[in-house]
Amino acid sequence: MKKITIVGISDISASIGLSLRKSGIKNTEIVGTAASRKVLRQAKDIGVIDVANSDISSAVKDSGLIILDLPLSETQDL
Repeated sequence: MKKITIVGISDISASIGLSLRKSGIKNTEIVGTAASRKVLRQAKDIGVIDVANSDISSAVKDSGLIILDLPLSETQDL
């Protein structure tokens, strides 16, 4: 199974996640990671992600694509 990870979830990455789902990709799990468990729960509830993971290291492990949705100031450090 392929894996796509979304790091940080906002309106933009939620739209990307929903678009990926609508594209009909198969055998692909969409994992989300964010600082807020509430945001992760909401993203899972509306179908943006399949799996919510608050541990960024395990969330990105073995991902074929990682989508960063973070403030520019945090992107470089990550």
